[in-house]
Amino acid sequence: MNPPVVAGVDGGPASDAVLAAAFGEARTRKAPLVVVHVDAAPHGILRMRRALAGWEARFPEVTAHWIVQHDHPGRHLLDQAAGAQLLVTGQRGRRPGRTGRALRKNSGCPLLIIPAKGSSHARARG
Repeated sequence: MNPPVVAGVDGGPASDAVLAAAFGEARTRKAPLVVVHVDAAPHGILRMRRALAGWEARFPEVTAHWIVQHDHPGRHLLDQAAGAQLLVTGQRGRRPGRTGRALRKNSGCPLLIIPAKGSSHARARG
């Protein structure tokens, strides 16, 4: 089986764009998609579950798995991205936060960072 594409979302402003890019990459690469959602609030989990269902309907050829985590997003994303083809995540502001910096420094696979709306262009490392 193809190694997965991994996406990290938190329900923030870039989450929809992250899912669009991740589903598109998974389809292009004919790879499964692992979506890691970091949010402790029940309403946030429900909102992301609905969003993911919408993306699955638009990309029926992509097999997506959803993992919910409640803390330490960088650690969970790095764990899931071990052996992945690509890690896709978002960025809230102009500069990477603590999680983004950890991913850029420690990711063992190519990394695509999607900015929030109104920010600068996407950045790729890999």
